[in-house]
Amino acid sequence: KVRHGHLLFTNEKIHLDTLYGSIGESSFSLKGHLTNYLAYVLHNEEEIRGDLEFQSEYFNLNELMRSEKLTRNDTAHHHLEKFDIPKNINFTFDAEISNLIYKELIILDLRGEVVLNDGILSLKETDFHSLDAHFRIAGDYDTRDVHHPRFDLAVNVEDLDIGKAHAAFATVQAVAPASEHTYGVFSVDYSLKGELLPNMFPVLSSLQGGGTIRIREATINGMKLFHHISGLTKKESLRNPELKDLVIQTSVENGTVFVKPFSMNLAGFATDIEGKHELTGTMNYVLKIGLPPFEVVKIPMHVSGTYDKPKIHLGKGHESTF
Repeated sequence: KVRHGHLLFTNEKIHLDTLYGSIGESSFSLKGHLTNYLAYVLHNEEEIRGDLEFQSEYFNLNELMRSEKLTRNDTAHHHLEKFDIPKNINFTFDAEISNLIYKELIILDLRGEVVLNDGILSLKETDFHSLDAHFRIAGDYDTRDVHHPRFDLAVNVEDLDIGKAHAAFATVQAVAPASEHTYGVFSVDYSLKGELLPNMFPVLSSLQGGGTIRIREATINGMKLFHHISGLTKKESLRNPELKDLVIQTSVENGTVFVKPFSMNLAGFATDIEGKHELTGTMNYVLKIGLPPFEVVKIPMHVSGTYDKPKIHLGKGHESTF
């Protein structure tokens, strides 16, 4: 609802000299101007255009999106519904929101440009803080096909806690399932696009993208894969290995995550890793570990199965990962 404000109407424009309003527990202010408003009011198909400044100390986005209980993979979740962007609204907002709530995520000090145009919501040059990390994002939420909404997102995050990322983002759980057992800090520069379900969860088989993951330091703790590797090699240090200064390049194609070959120091052993995993859970990786007394000649291990039930075969008797 509009609490108060000053509006000046002319034939060409509506001038907003700071309008104050609220939606539920959220409050905001708007100023700027709207054009082509008469044609929009008289003819539904006409486009209304706006150039506005939006400010809010507290805004709960969940109040704009109706939630209901949906079922995915036989598990009940409480999700937000998709929402449509009207095709005849062309608004540009310079947005400043001190405290934004989206689902269970608390977003602080959001600054950026939000554009609504032709059924697409676009974020441009947007940055904010959340989960004790700094985010920079740009992307589109495209509802031109109302039955198959899509997203196209580029995100850069600096110094994000891996455990917090896994708990907060379903996409992280799908693209990087190992994050469930990894403790530490990472940065990421990634692009991802695909289709969205009615509950705003991505259609995993539609995902395309890729980017770079940098792990400053981390510890893998409790992952069955490394427990098996530790047992096979008789090296206890490989059971819960520490990681440091890793740069990992990955890509996503039609629901499959490909990890490009990279080298690392795994608990003191020189290791090469490459492979892929399906977002549905299966994996196919090759690890080559330099173990004594054969540090120069690395022992290949073929890893398949799932993260919960990994299968490991020693030696070169395996099919190619790619």
